[in-house]
Amino acid sequence: MNVLFICKWNQGRSQVAEALFKKYTSKHTCLSAGTHANELPGITLAICAPLVVQVLKEWDIDVSNKTTKRLTQDLIDHADKIVFMSKQRELPEVLTQSENVTLWSIDDPDGRGYEFHVSMRNQIDIFVKNFLSSLG
Repeated sequence: MNVLFICKWNQGRSQVAEALFKKYTSKHTCLSAGTHANELPGITLAICAPLVVQVLKEWDIDVSNKTTKRLTQDLIDHADKIVFMSKQRELPEVLTQSENVTLWSIDDPDGRGYEFHVSMRNQIDIFVKNFLSSLG
């Protein structure tokens, strides 16, 4: 099963989901992307999302060297399941008719502090565990 986690910038929610998913299973594969991600060579999460790096490092997951990925049609076509991690009104039109899309309404961590990032990580952790359980 190929899973694609999508959020707006691919700096927070989808990166956390990808990291946790990979921590919990090797049976399935996953990637993450952002609808508005800026793919800037050399700009790692350590630079653009240090709090995401910090809260995952607390769980022995290192994403400091990961970079952002913009959502493409190829990524969508390759995915068996897509998890969109934002408000339904922000769902890209190309995904509105897809039966493979699951919506997780999780607030954007952009501009938020450490406590918010911890809460977001914990919320996504529960969602990922439940999602994996549903995959069997």
